Amino acid sequence: MAAQPASAPARRRRLSSLPLFSGDAGNQVVPSPDLAHAWAEAIVDYWRHYQVEGKDREHPFYLLDLQPRDGAAAWLLLNALKARLMQQGLQIPWCYLACHDNAAAAEQCAAHPYFRQWSAQGLVDFACWNDRHDALSLRNRGVTLVRSEHPVVIVAFAHFQTLASELFCIHQGQPMAGVLAGETIDTAHLDYEWQTCDDETPPPPAAMLAHYRRHCNGSVVQLPLLACARLDACDRLGNGRSLLLAADRGVSEVRQIRLGALYPPATWSPGAAAPPVNFDALRVHQQQHGVATWQRQLDDDGLVLYAAWRDDAQAVPPQVFGALATLLAQAAADDVAQLARMAHDPAACLSLLRLSRYDPQLLKQCIGSLLDKPPACNEGVRRDWGDALRRTWNNYFPSASQDGFCYQMALLALYLGEPGLARQCLRLSLAWYGEQTAELYLLALCESLSGGVAEADVLLGRALACEPLHAQSLALRAELTARLAAWREHAWYLPQRARSGTLTLEPLGREHAAAMLYQYRDPQIGIMSCLPPLESIVQVRQWMEREQRPPARAGFAVMHRDLGFVGMTSMHCEGATGYLYFWIGSDFQGCGLGRQAAALLIDMMRARGVNEIFTSAYRDNLRSIHTLTRLGFQAMALRALAPDDELQFFYLGRQAADDSAQRAALCALCLAIGSPLTLAADHQ
Repeated sequence: MAAQPASAPARRRRLSSLPLFSGDAGNQVVPSPDLAHAWAEAIVDYWRHYQVEGKDREHPFYLLDLQPRDGAAAWLLLNALKARLMQQGLQIPWCYLACHDNAAAAEQCAAHPYFRQWSAQGLVDFACWNDRHDALSLRNRGVTLVRSEHPVVIVAFAHFQTLASELFCIHQGQPMAGVLAGETIDTAHLDYEWQTCDDETPPPPAAMLAHYRRHCNGSVVQLPLLACARLDACDRLGNGRSLLLAADRGVSEVRQIRLGALYPPATWSPGAAAPPVNFDALRVHQQQHGVATWQRQLDDDGLVLYAAWRDDAQAVPPQVFGALATLLAQAAADDVAQLARMAHDPAACLSLLRLSRYDPQLLKQCIGSLLDKPPACNEGVRRDWGDALRRTWNNYFPSASQDGFCYQMALLALYLGEPGLARQCLRLSLAWYGEQTAELYLLALCESLSGGVAEADVLLGRALACEPLHAQSLALRAELTARLAAWREHAWYLPQRARSGTLTLEPLGREHAAAMLYQYRDPQIGIMSCLPPLESIVQVRQWMEREQRPPARAGFAVMHRDLGFVGMTSMHCEGATGYLYFWIGSDFQGCGLGRQAAALLIDMMRARGVNEIFTSAYRDNLRSIHTLTRLGFQAMALRALAPDDELQFFYLGRQAADDSAQRAALCALCLAIGSPLTLAADHQ
């Protein structure tokens, strides 16, 4: 790289003319929930500071996003703002403006489905700068914003790297402008020449020149002059009142500049990262206007977090700005990214997800290891991981190009017993990226595990249309076809009456054994249901075969749309009389699912001509007794002898529960189904 003064070339090309500062250059900086929440807290505190002054509440506080990009950072910030305002119980009028350089880009952003609800509520608008970059045309509101009634908040996430900088050096106390050598530019080998500043290559602004003469004599600097001009325009929109929040790869200290951090690149290729942003120069520019600034960079190659509070009408309160800086300092995006590279252990990854406020980018780095070595599936791990995955998914914003994350997320969710979350991931993938065999197969598997066998069959048809010989789809379809055929021959099953809301009953089969064993792990379930201990899948399947063998007996799996297998119901009938029982698994008790499942079974029994239904519960099982009462069962005035002496019996039918005929019917039914009941002498 040449660094000697030279005569001016015939055609001068400045650094800003190179394609270094493309709109894609900042994509190496990824948004994080942690930073979004820190910014949201700072923004809300800033709004509160000015709201106290009694500003007109009919006009919103505008939040200008200078680089909406694909919308991922905006999505995180919007949700963090909503949460912060709700947490503090504040009713502050505000509107996020996605600022674009042309109307086409604004329309493309407005069409994104993730922003429709926000836009309909008036919380998001899509704006386009005019040619002079000093006014915004708001798409939804149909107005041109020249001056805001309130101070404005400016967010610039990975934005300043996309704005061209100019190249200078301080040589013996004098500024020299850096230009590209030669008539043509070969980006594979860039040479620079240095020349005295003149009208064509004017010197830096006075404040910056004085600063770098004093601190960086003999050093090369890149000055973000376009960024300074854009910020000045935004400040005018807020009548000299603004809060800037920025995050970018850059330099923050003159020490870094003296060590060569701002030397221009010797080569460039498409997709390469843009040069770092000179936040030191940005600070100098703003401080000459009395702006209070703060910045933080954990290491020389890390992200620079930058804040600037401007108020031309009054001095910025140091204590207030200090409190705001403390909030911003809590963001630790670089720390989390560094630790994620070491998080191959599921427990470590889970801890990091919590610390990062459930950052999808962090999970992307860990998910391969998690799928290779999944978390151990005990009760606590399932619960904690399920919660973490749902929170992380809520922060996820789909990328323009498929990266496989939705599919991987669905695999992990399905492994952890979260078919509802897996379904969300796969449906999003199919909607965004089109029909894909693997995604369609996995979605069919989700449906088959959560009460949607018929829906699964349709999805498998779509998968096989994409890839007719897909082995997994062919195998699952054969299994489901056999299952559906058996259900059609089932003596008691009525599919049209087996579904209500999120619950579906389906005939209990071998395919439910593993899920049933896990949900049956609480010994109290067997005790309260008068069922035997079941300690292995083999035992569960053997019990199922015995349970289903009598033609008048039928068991049904209770399948939840989002949770999968949640329990079971069973009936044993003799003529128009039947006995039912049900239980709900360890993870789902107390959610009202037992009552819903029993109601579905009762409806099927009545449709098959069973008009008198009996059941029982232990006298101290208050939850079950409450559920039975809500279903319309009446407690029967009878007492049985051992081994049934601790049971309370219930009746649902057309007669009174204490009728002697019903007592006789109960005894006859119990005898017929192989569980004879002996009543105490005074209750016969």
